[in-house]
Amino acid sequence: MGKFDTPSMYTFIRIGSTFGLSLGLNIYLLSVLLGGWLDDKLGIAPVFRLILLFVALGMSFAYLIKQVSVAKDVEEENRKAKEKRGR
Repeated sequence: MGKFDTPSMYTFIRIGSTFGLSLGLNIYLLSVLLGGWLDDKLGIAPVFRLILLFVALGMSFAYLIKQVSVAKDVEEENRKAKEKRGR
């Protein structure tokens, strides 16, 4: 294993902080605000909050998977470019 096999620490920090922020915002905006408003209007207390909570979780994890995939591709391109320059 060479030194270019894993993404840098800063990549993980960026992905983790972005995931945390998107998770918090998605849960707050979808589940708390929109779900609470829909539940109050329709009178079915926790239904939309729970549904939209799982939608928010799904959206956040899908974004996380996409960001990890992009980071992996970028690191692979960087590794190949450094190897090419080293020849």
